[in-house]
Parts: sequence; structure tokens; C-alpha cells
Amino acid sequence: AALVFAERAVLWLLLISVIVQVVVTVALAAAVLDGHGWSWASFSVGAHQGSVARGIANASLLFVCGSLPLFLGGEVAGGGRELRRIVAGSTAVVAVLLVLTAAPLAVYAGTRLASLEFPGHTVAVAESGATLARWVAVVAIASVVGLMAAEFIALTRLLHALTGAGVRTAGRAVAAGFVALAVVSLIDPDKIYDYMITPSLTALYVSQVIVFASYGVLVLRERTARPSDLIAAALACGLVLFGLEVVISQQPYF
Repeated sequence: AALVFAERAVLWLLLISVIVQVVVTVALAAAVLDGHGWSWASFSVGAHQGSVARGIANASLLFVCGSLPLFLGGEVAGGGRELRRIVAGSTAVVAVLLVLTAAPLAVYAGTRLASLEFPGHTVAVAESGATLARWVAVVAIASVVGLMAAEFIALTRLLHALTGAGVRTAGRAVAAGFVALAVVSLIDPDKIYDYMITPSLTALYVSQVIVFASYGVLVLRERTARPSDLIAAALACGLVLFGLEVVISQQPYF
């Protein structure tokens, strides 16, 4: 909470963290490929088309977090045009890395790997050894901390926009709530998580579907709508509505 007030330092730390995560992900992909090679059979669906489709949709829900940088859109040098390039480029890099790392893991199909709490660490131990596994653990923790920092910054910008309070004032309010809730969660972290995950995810998906649907309405109202705009809005709405279905039906999130 204290660190995020040093915003430039946080952005540099996030950049360094991202670079290290990319390097470690490439190393993990190389280790898996070296051990098992590349097989196009990894991309076959087989007889479980429904399960595969649901798994793809579940994984796609993770990319909802990609909207967090938009809260800094007014502060990015180059404005919205530059931000679009950043988001598109980052998404492309992550997509390539995910395919390179995940496709060879088809060799683990039918094992308990997906149900483990830390499958990346387990794979790294099996394919390379303890050193890479430790780095996988470090970057996994760093990625979670980075996501928390991005959410923290997004909340300060949102509170600033809604109330007119200064960014630092909004940051103090968010920090106070964050620390207070973190202390309360220490009473029973697992139970707090169980209680909060459903309302938290519901709030996330409801807020997202409002934004996505509003975009479609806006371009129609302004008479600037292109087919690609409407398709993008419809697909985005469909994805988060699926997320709501997952939450409401209490299906496993992953």
C-alpha cells in the first residue's frame, strides 16, 4: 500500500517484473519442448468438445484483467492511440508465450496436474529441476503482486474520477480499506476467500458487461459503428455473461 504511492517506481518495478516473467516463461517453454518436442496433436479436440470449449472460455476470462491499464489511459504519453498499441502488442506476446508453454503440456493430459495449486512449479521440477522451479515460483508471486498493484492504481483513478478527490487522497482511502480488509482476512483466509469470491467475481463481470454493452450503444448512437465494433462488443458481452454463469452455477473457475 505504501509502495504504490511511489508511482513511477512501481511502474519501473512492474516493467522489470514483466521482463523477468517473459524470460522465465520462455525458459519453461524451452524445457518442456526439449523434453517432449512439438506435436500438432496437442491442438486436437477429440471427443470432449464441450469440456474443451468450456476450458477455453474459462481461460479467456483471465484476460478481463487486461482492461486494468485503461484506467491509466489519461496519463499515458501518446494517449489512447499509444495505449491501443501497448494493449494489442502485450496481448499478442502473451498469447504466443501461452501457446509455446501450454501446447507441449498435452503430455500431462489425464494426470492431476491441472488440479494442483501450483502446476507450473511442478512442471518446472519435472522438466528442468529445482532452479527453474524456484524462478517459476518467484515470477508467479510477482505476477500476483503486480496484478494487485494494477488494481490498486485502477481503484485510485476510479475514485478520483467519481468523487473529484485528488489522486493521492483517493490512494490513501483505498490503502486504508485495503489494509483494514487484509487484517480482517487474517482471521480465517480460506473462509474469507470462500465468502468473498462469488460477490467479487459477480461485481467484476457485471461492471464489465455494462462497459462493453455501453460501447456498442455509444457507437450506434454516434453513427460511427463498424461491423467490427459491434462484433467486438457482442463477443466481449458474451464472454463476461459466461463468467456470470460460471459464478452463479458455482462451477470451478478453472
